[in-house]
Amino acid sequence: MKFWLFQSVRVCLRTKKQGRARLASLLAFFLVITAKQACAQDLDSELQQLVDLHIAQTDAIGANLLVDIRGLGTWSVAGGLADVTTSTAMPVNSKFRIGSVTKVFVSTLILKLVQQGAVTLDTPIESLLPDLLPNGASTSVRQLLNHTSGIKDHLGDTELIFDALLQNTTSSWTPEELVQIAVDLGPAADPGAAYRYSNTGFVTLGLVVEAVMARPLGTVLHEQLFEPLGLTDTSASWGTEAADPTARAYTLLDNQLLDVSEIAHSHEYGNGGVISTVSDLRRFIQLLLGGQIINESLLAEMTNTFAIGDGLGYGLGIAKFQDDSTRFGHDGREVGYGSQLWYFPEEEMTVAVLANLTQADTESLLNQAFSTIDQLEQAGSVVFPVNDQPELGNPTSASNAATTALFQGGAIAGADSSYQSAFAETESFSVDVSITVEPRHIGLPGSIYVVVAVSNGSVYARNGAGEFYLLNEDFSNLTAASTTLSFSPVEEVSVLRDFVAGDNGGEAGLGIDVIVGYASDSDPGEIYFHGEAVNVTITE
Repeated sequence: MKFWLFQSVRVCLRTKKQGRARLASLLAFFLVITAKQACAQDLDSELQQLVDLHIAQTDAIGANLLVDIRGLGTWSVAGGLADVTTSTAMPVNSKFRIGSVTKVFVSTLILKLVQQGAVTLDTPIESLLPDLLPNGASTSVRQLLNHTSGIKDHLGDTELIFDALLQNTTSSWTPEELVQIAVDLGPAADPGAAYRYSNTGFVTLGLVVEAVMARPLGTVLHEQLFEPLGLTDTSASWGTEAADPTARAYTLLDNQLLDVSEIAHSHEYGNGGVISTVSDLRRFIQLLLGGQIINESLLAEMTNTFAIGDGLGYGLGIAKFQDDSTRFGHDGREVGYGSQLWYFPEEEMTVAVLANLTQADTESLLNQAFSTIDQLEQAGSVVFPVNDQPELGNPTSASNAATTALFQGGAIAGADSSYQSAFAETESFSVDVSITVEPRHIGLPGSIYVVVAVSNGSVYARNGAGEFYLLNEDFSNLTAASTTLSFSPVEEVSVLRDFVAGDNGGEAGLGIDVIVGYASDSDPGEIYFHGEAVNVTITE
């Protein structure tokens, strides 16, 4: 299968990794929130127009597009049709087969098994799967992951599979039969001698998983990745069921549109077959490249790439593109579907594209998304907050040199929910905050922060210690499968009347802001609290 490369586009955030911030100001948080709101208004509209135009001007049937920039927000849009026959609109965050983006999942699983001691990167395949490969004794797990095994491709080097599916859409093969198809074509190269993209190599890796775990590949993916990472809309299937009951899959054959939703996918075993959403893909790649799934040394092995041409490098099941910025990810194409998933570690930006047409130009849509973000920045429609100290895999901690650091002993990260309330002149108030903690949060290192700020419109009040009012709860103290944390009251805060009336241009009134965020020295990924997860009551 061809690796569909997108062209380089200058991205909007230009920051350099300099280490984790230890101090963060509340005023900077409000700058971030303001920027989020402005960015949301512009980007949401622009990205929706982009997808709609792409659908109108290309063969695309339907698509989902997600852009996530840490510290600014997430934008997820959909366009086109989920079902041509019924003219059903494509919903946001639909499920799609993700094609070769599956390889990032399978390679992550293999590396996790390496970390657990079940296998090593240099284990010869012959010792795990006797007589499967002619050169099995000199072919390693590592070579399968980075496409240097010399095995030909049962999809890219022959039309046998697709010819059979044209005759019978339920045609199926065992993994061993898929490997034999490639073996019968003869070797592409000696093991370790050259890069040669091979879907069959990942079929073999699927068999490796089954050999060392004594369970089906799909079961192990669920146990080791999907469930513990909270990927609730992600699964693996090589059968004939549609990826999403509400969305159909299509392909063009001789300029005719065919519904291929129930075609058999056994030929994608290991090299494809994962079903997911743009939201789950975003979470997965951020956790992976944030070092929260495999340890630092194995992540370094995975992302240590070698050049394969045109600015592209390949590591262990993941690609790297380098020009004026660095991005990691993969693309995919499966019968009825197209996909793109890329993460920019310096800019802390994730972009995911999923489409329900084999021939969908997901590369073009990806590039147009980058161009749209860039144009909005150049026009000044979106003002990006400066983050001089991003850390791969962590929510952005904003800092502002013009403001005083207010919190000692840890940066406030991932602030996402802000609640405002205005009162007449008052001397005190109390705050009650209830947060529902999801099961995936239990036992994670870090703290929930509840920040209470008092403003007269231009100045924020601080207590006698020079701090805003702060509470935190350590996640590691949580053991129940489902927990509600309640802060009631935070504390009674006295506010001087001369503060209320003194510096706001004569307007009486007091603003109270409550921000719920998350911070950690070793962040397990984004822990943001949205909507129904947070309830705030402010009482005068």
